[in-house]
Amino acid sequence: MTAPDHSSTALFRVIHAGAMTGLQDGGRPGRKAFGIPPGGAMDLHSIERLNRLFNQVPHTAAWEMLWASLHAECLRDCVIAYAGDAQGYVNECPIPAERTILIRCGDRLRFQARGQSLWTYLAVGGGWHGPRWFGSQSVWPDGGMGRYLTDGDILCAAGTEIWQLPQGVSARLLRSEDALENTSFRVYQGPQWLEFRKDSRELFFQSPWCISQQSNRAGFRLQGPALFVPQGQLISEPTVLGSIQVPANGQPIVLLNDGPTVGGYAKIAVLHPDDLSRFRQSPPGSIITFSLVS
Repeated sequence: MTAPDHSSTALFRVIHAGAMTGLQDGGRPGRKAFGIPPGGAMDLHSIERLNRLFNQVPHTAAWEMLWASLHAECLRDCVIAYAGDAQGYVNECPIPAERTILIRCGDRLRFQARGQSLWTYLAVGGGWHGPRWFGSQSVWPDGGMGRYLTDGDILCAAGTEIWQLPQGVSARLLRSEDALENTSFRVYQGPQWLEFRKDSRELFFQSPWCISQQSNRAGFRLQGPALFVPQGQLISEPTVLGSIQVPANGQPIVLLNDGPTVGGYAKIAVLHPDDLSRFRQSPPGSIITFSLVS
């Protein structure tokens, strides 16, 4: 996203940046005590799969696109791969996801969202160049750590030697995974589980919840029947990624990557870590349910 220097190479000029297109990696966990949320990719599983194609560290940064609409011109031959529900195009010809693609200088790369999931990721052989904050390239604009892409930006590789496939190998592709149609998500009991009335706990699991349009990387708001909120003042306490807190209006909020590090609302449940990536790919308007695990 910056001009190339002695340690990087310009690969793409951004024609259209799209919404909230930002560099994301594994984030910066373990810094909540300093008021810094974990951040990182909303669908970490997709980044891990893409980096497997290039034999790169699993959490090497990729460009994360919301409702993918990135459009860019290639400035130097390179090998890319993308993952997500969007359709990619090179010179308006469709290209497959989760497969290495050779892009030539002058080619036009474009993505178009298809609406089934929120986030699409673009990786490059050798990794992307970008500044680091507390050891992570993940941008967090609200915290003063970087910004999202804008039209005209230059995307650079993290090195001067362009990554190439092994001799005799024309492409690598990942074994496709079965699409998960399940809209039920597993949760553990939250810190204030016992402070919620029994009928409220039952209502939480029996009800379908709609993901609100007022959702973002900090948290997904849920719409459904109002839950009883425990009485009394709760002392602000540290939050866990995936915590489901219930504010005064009784409508749960699932705290996510860029969410607050402490909170004073009662938390009825916490999302199972293995369901986080799938949950964060659920677009606004999705109807979901929860199930309790011990």
